[in-house]
Amino acid sequence: VGQDGYISISHSGPMVGLLYCSASHVGLDIERISDRPAKIARRFMQEQELVLVDNDGGGAAITRAWASKEALFKVLGQNCYTFRDDFLLTAKLHAKSLSATFFVRPLSCNQIVFFMDVEGYCIAYSILQS
Repeated sequence: VGQDGYISISHSGPMVGLLYCSASHVGLDIERISDRPAKIARRFMQEQELVLVDNDGGGAAITRAWASKEALFKVLGQNCYTFRDDFLLTAKLHAKSLSATFFVRPLSCNQIVFFMDVEGYCIAYSILQS
């Protein structure tokens, strides 16, 4: 890019994405929308989070939850954080949600993750809020 800044890169199937910000840490994740994350949801979400994720039958909401935690993990620099304990969904998450708020325990604050759907893939991204 020719400038200092922060980037995050992700890919899934034929989709590739790069997120750049000159001023703050960023996280990007791309996931194919499916019910696959539902099979391991208890490994990356606490019970109080699971009741907030809409059971839409197609996996879009749970894919958003998984991709959000991947993006947040990247925002914080992939240190020793756990998806289940360090990134907690705070409000209802639907198949068509455009954003979600998570309490990020290591920062003791909320962080917003934004979503876009493109050709059967969920793109989740977040920019560190100070």
